[in-house]
Amino acid sequence: MQRFQLMLTWKHEGYRYESGAMLDCYEDFLRPLTRVAESIAVYDTSKSDALFEEHKSILRREKGKCVFDLESEIIRGHERLWGANGGRRGSILVIADPTRIDFEELFKRSHSPDVGDNPNAGDSPGAVRAARLLTKKGKVAFLFPRNNGMQYVTVCAAQALSNALFATATRSCTQVDMQAWKKSWFGEGDDR
Repeated sequence: MQRFQLMLTWKHEGYRYESGAMLDCYEDFLRPLTRVAESIAVYDTSKSDALFEEHKSILRREKGKCVFDLESEIIRGHERLWGANGGRRGSILVIADPTRIDFEELFKRSHSPDVGDNPNAGDSPGAVRAARLLTKKGKVAFLFPRNNGMQYVTVCAAQALSNALFATATRSCTQVDMQAWKKSWFGEGDDR
């Protein structure tokens, strides 16, 4: 399984947003993705008992994860679940058939594609195992991290597909000078 990351939050949201806020990326990126998803689950549910209770109208417990009811509205009214950060929930894994996604259009709604140097560090181990298994079967997986809310998503696929998707992302995504962007948020001298 190969992977790369896309940033989702924009300049006006940055790293600072309330977990319950309605972010642009929910409608711009997440909505089109969830429309074609075959399954969506939040992993490491022991961390998310309070969130499960708050969002049980769209979640059902199943073998160590909480599966989303894809027939329900799973974004509006559930922003706290998607935007939870600081380990308040496990990773959210979205699985889709790559033939059902217009990647060029989807990737236009994100920025700064990057091959991270610390893969899976922010993801629940169960979500990573499931992504690895399903990408071997030709699926594409989107991992929303357990610690960073909606700041970025990791796109996972078999090697040939991942290489093609990364090339599409580099053509389609908005390129942002991340160092300049971080300085605009955190100020000079902050090396985050």
